[in-house]
Amino acid sequence: MHNIMGSLALSGIESIDIVPDPDYPSVVKRLRNSISTSDTLRAAVAYWTIESDKISDKLALKFSGEGFLCVDINYPTDIDELNRLSTMGGNIYLHLLKPNPQPGELRIKMPPHLMHAKTLLFDFDENKAELWVGSHIWTARALSGLNFEASTITNLSITSDLYQSAENLLNSIRSACVLFDPDLVDYYKWLQGQNIEGVDWIVDLEGENAGNFSGERISLFLNSDQDSRNLKKVDKTIKLSVQESGSGQVYLYEARIMDTGYVKKSGLDYGNRYYAFHSGKITPTIEGPAVPQTSKIKKTKFWATVEITSAAPNLQPDFVGADFLGLPDQARWLIQKNDPFESRVNDEDRFLFIKSSKPLIQRPLSAEAFKGNVPSKLEINHLKQKQLGEKPLIRKAIIPK
Repeated sequence: MHNIMGSLALSGIESIDIVPDPDYPSVVKRLRNSISTSDTLRAAVAYWTIESDKISDKLALKFSGEGFLCVDINYPTDIDELNRLSTMGGNIYLHLLKPNPQPGELRIKMPPHLMHAKTLLFDFDENKAELWVGSHIWTARALSGLNFEASTITNLSITSDLYQSAENLLNSIRSACVLFDPDLVDYYKWLQGQNIEGVDWIVDLEGENAGNFSGERISLFLNSDQDSRNLKKVDKTIKLSVQESGSGQVYLYEARIMDTGYVKKSGLDYGNRYYAFHSGKITPTIEGPAVPQTSKIKKTKFWATVEITSAAPNLQPDFVGADFLGLPDQARWLIQKNDPFESRVNDEDRFLFIKSSKPLIQRPLSAEAFKGNVPSKLEINHLKQKQLGEKPLIRKAIIPK
């Protein structure tokens, strides 16, 4: 009976190969042929790092219609390349989950990935299909043969049990992913931990006549080591956000760092000027023009003089919408207790984890919260700090155009 059931389960399978050939470790030609002759391609690949056209200019077409591609969001996946495939009509999905590291995993740099599949299912004419399962990911080292990789290629009928199992697996992976949105490229890169283009460094100040500082120089005296490092680069372009003390109106200026230094043993004589002291607890108030108080200067560590280069200030946009990147890095991913995705791990297998009771999953800060449309709890707390004046001197933000 066992042999009969086994033969029934294997019905519809025409051949099974293992690639690569030890004498020719590249799988590029084999992939190109399958892509070229197939009708559609459904795939789940952990990393996608190379330009698709280097393999085939038909990939976006194969991923359209019934086809799709699922890729893990984490680095080194190339977001720009996935965006290109998406805008060309491919159905591209991202797996937006990551593990909550167990003790010791950060020290050994365990890769932060959950979607680790390498599965390709090609559909051909006449109810034929080809299934790739193995270690090959979409990187130059894997596909060219520089890495030691191994995959099985099974030629089969779409009526076979194996085809149905592969289809179910890929559909299950897709259901745990989200459709790629070209409007959220910055969000995806931010989740990866990349530096986002267009991010401004903003110094928050307040004072009287906030709209009349064009062309002026302001000396900032501060204690924060982080703020000191951020303001240390001479000629760096920054923005000054100056709130009018009376009306609360906020003006946004372009500025550049003129000169910097440490207060202790500087021997400098600080003459008549605009200035502001930042204790780390309140938003600095612009004072002057006058000579800064020596007793206050001695209580600070660092100074930086900035020159406002704007001919006229702009009104600052809505605070929440402009400040989403002011969140700490760890807020990109939020730990989830009893996340439904954890049901993939049976209770009897949790002993495999060092701390089995620790949440296993992190989910990303939502795209809406990233854009500032729906502030997260952390954003609301940050906004309250802004209103109270208890916040760092510098924040990073993308200012809406």
